[in-house]
Amino acid sequence: MTETTLSDFQANLSQRLSLEHIDIQGKGLPEGFKLNSTFKAIIKHLEYAWRVQAALALVTGAHGAGKSTAIRYFARQQGVLYWECPPKYQAKHILADLASELGISTGHSFRMQTSVVVAQLQSDPKLVILDEAQRMDYDAIDQLKYLADNSGSTFVMVASPSLEQRIERWPDISSRCSVKLRVSAISLEEFILLYGVDGFTTATLKEMHKQTGGIYRKITSLLKHLGEAIQSTPGMTVGSLTPAHIQFVAEQVML
Repeated sequence: MTETTLSDFQANLSQRLSLEHIDIQGKGLPEGFKLNSTFKAIIKHLEYAWRVQAALALVTGAHGAGKSTAIRYFARQQGVLYWECPPKYQAKHILADLASELGISTGHSFRMQTSVVVAQLQSDPKLVILDEAQRMDYDAIDQLKYLADNSGSTFVMVASPSLEQRIERWPDISSRCSVKLRVSAISLEEFILLYGVDGFTTATLKEMHKQTGGIYRKITSLLKHLGEAIQSTPGMTVGSLTPAHIQFVAEQVML
């Protein structure tokens, strides 16, 4: 009975986090984009965080892993609020940007600004995504917590792993961050599955993965440079590339 109950529970949660319906055609994604596990994981966790009305959610991972690509796609499709945090982003900046996104005038008093923004969000809770959130300090994130607690909105922080480490030292913030996702590089197995259909040999794909570490941004860069080299070399095709070609291109563009 216990095993059946656990199995049903796992299946139910997996179904609620499923992403079988996703349609990426014509959605403004980068040229040559391939639907990968990192992209899927980010989208489904954002949907889940909004569905369960999490106060704070956190998405972390290595720079270039594909976090921004996924959240920009999600923001366009869902009509959520999204922006990138500039350096030294503070609580007062959050209020100003929220007011601007909501199209309201808040005056100059911090207390009044907070009150007006909260009132607006209470009447129409939002999912707000903040990219490069590692640029925020404790006071800024504490402001997000306050806004979430008092408005029913969900604030998603997308950041480098350093923010997760800092949040763990702040129990009042960590306790509100009920949805967390740490994304990683694309595995060799998935990389071969995704790009093997393009005509590369397995040996070449293994070298490409080795040179890029499975980091999406590096993969995209390498493919771009390979495409340029193939077009300018008579008789060269994707299938004729060897690990030596990959090593040479990687060294030249300093991946």
